Amino acid sequence: MKNSGFSWQTSLTKAICLSTLMVHSISFAASYSAKVSDKNGGALGDAVVTLHLLPIPKTNEAAAVANSAITNNSNGITLAQEGLQFERYVTAIRVGTTVTLPNRDKLEHHIKSLGPSQMFELKIYEPGANRAIVFDKPGPSVLICYLHGWMRAWVFAADTPFFGKTAVDGEVKIDDLKPGDYEMRVWHPDMLSPFQAIRVSLREEALSQKIATEVMPRKRKVNPNSGK
Repeated sequence: MKNSGFSWQTSLTKAICLSTLMVHSISFAASYSAKVSDKNGGALGDAVVTLHLLPIPKTNEAAAVANSAITNNSNGITLAQEGLQFERYVTAIRVGTTVTLPNRDKLEHHIKSLGPSQMFELKIYEPGANRAIVFDKPGPSVLICYLHGWMRAWVFAADTPFFGKTAVDGEVKIDDLKPGDYEMRVWHPDMLSPFQAIRVSLREEALSQKIATEVMPRKRKVNPNSGK
């Protein structure tokens, strides 16, 4: 009976330890935060930060996503035209996301993407109309309005689930990361190169970095009648 009791206690202890390890492995997630600055050391907003788990596969998610199409699907992200402006200058999404572009103005718009990633054209559509595009190609795309030359916006489609966009203070945080080695990339509309990259290692503790770039932010065009 003594040996039997010892065996029972040993088995229980092992089970508790195994359960603890399983819970720890399931609940553990690393986090990464960065403060991105421009060439002059000022906070750089609207920069897209992506983390790619190494080694990076040669193929990307775009190959598994259906070709882009103009649809009436209202799911996904909205990028409205309002006040003769796009509501955001930079929108960061996952590859395969549908972006709806409603016209909330009292005038017509004619939207075209000049790429370099996603190419499409939404010919003149009236106030109150919706158009939607599936962004199935990774990378940045610039959108313009043919009828209002100052209207411009960027959509960045990330081919990784780990991404974020810096706020006006240049800060971004990405949670729920697996521990490991990553390639961290920074992209900004005013960046002269495709992106800036460094290697980062994420372990059990949160990692925070300061990222200096060579970006010289350009003055953005605005509605000349807005008084800005």
